[in-house]
Formats: sequence, C-alpha cells, structure tokens
Amino acid sequence: MSSPSVKSAFYNEVRSGFVRSGTTLNSWCTTQGLTRQYVEKCLKFERNGPKAYALRQTTAVAAGLTESAAETANSPSAI
Repeated sequence: MSSPSVKSAFYNEVRSGFVRSGTTLNSWCTTQGLTRQYVEKCLKFERNGPKAYALRQTTAVAAGLTESAAETANSPSAI
C-alpha cells in the first residue's frame, strides 16, 4: 500500500494538469456530472473498485497525464 504522501502526490499531479490546461479539477467534474469530492477520493485511492479505477484513468488522461502515468497510478503497488 502506498503512503499517504504518494497518494496525495498523484491527486496534486492531476490537479496541476488541469490548471496547466487552463481549467480546474472542479470545473471538469462539473462538466462530467461528477462530484469533486468523489473524484478526489478516487484520486487519493480511498476508493479502489472497478469504477474508481476507470475514473482515475479517465481523469488523469483528461488532465493531460500520459496513459502510461495513469496506468502506473492504478498499478497494485500504488494501491
């Protein structure tokens, strides 16, 4: 299991990706019909089911992270 700082680092990396692209995580969540709180829990690995896994990948790619970075974040060692 990852330490809390690694989990928070992934969340912060995703948020930074949205800011670099000129938007925010909250704005993206709103346009997708998702609550920011749920997405945050998924990105911080507080939710680890199949839907959370898929959402982590989708959000990371939308934030401009590479698909391989999103895959790495979902690897068993990250969870």
